Amino acid sequence: MKFKELIPLIVIVAITLTAGFILLVSKVLPEEQVKNFNALSEISLKTNLKVIKTPTPGDNTFIYALNPLAEEALHIAQNDTKVKQIINEQKGKAITIAAIPAHFGYGKQG
Repeated sequence: MKFKELIPLIVIVAITLTAGFILLVSKVLPEEQVKNFNALSEISLKTNLKVIKTPTPGDNTFIYALNPLAEEALHIAQNDTKVKQIINEQKGKAITIAAIPAHFGYGKQG
């Protein structure tokens, strides 16, 4: 292959690399935008949020429920043997337990 035949390929690769470099430097790629996304502050949800347990020096567990139905389901789940086992295996770690009803955001809530 002659060098003349490679010129279009070299130009295309150079343009592609330049465009990619400009996008990276200007930080407009989706990966850069995600770094600043905070789901808890960017999305508004109407809830009756109830904090059930806050972390203490001896137990770094935070538990909350989005509404009374979720709180009731949480108490039922905490009596389940498998759930107890999973929670007990996390001793010494920071834990957040969120009780969210399966139908949250859909249809009528009681």
